[in-house]
Amino acid sequence: MKRAQASTNQVFIFILVVVVISLTILLGYKIINNLRSSNEKMQLASFSVELEKQIKGIDSGETYVYTARLPPKYDMLCFYTETPTNPEDPLTTFIQKEIMEKGSTVFLISKDGMLQSWKFDQIVSEELLCFNNSQKYVLEGKGKKVYVKKP
Repeated sequence: MKRAQASTNQVFIFILVVVVISLTILLGYKIINNLRSSNEKMQLASFSVELEKQIKGIDSGETYVYTARLPPKYDMLCFYTETPTNPEDPLTTFIQKEIMEKGSTVFLISKDGMLQSWKFDQIVSEELLCFNNSQKYVLEGKGKKVYVKKP
């Protein structure tokens, strides 16, 4: 009888250990994912603030060359304000929707189709200009507008 009780107790202890370890792994996974998500949001917000400083910090007659330092998950930084010159281009069509709905002028685009956009009234880009991570772009102040160009 004692042997059967010892065996039953061991089974319950084993099950309890498995449940505790499983819960620890599950909670750890959730916490790590939440931290990663928070970090990505923070990097995106930091990018947005830095971009705004770049654009609003340019006076008429000033020209600056910047390097695109994109947040994780994003592959391209695009500037666009005019009507599309090539409506068949999928990227133009993708961005055009944001321009029509929100009046956006600056876009971050990822390979998997994520799009983040901002509206800066002073930005002018006469064509769709996209820059990959670490590529340089030029911001030139002319009056109250800031023109985007390739270096």
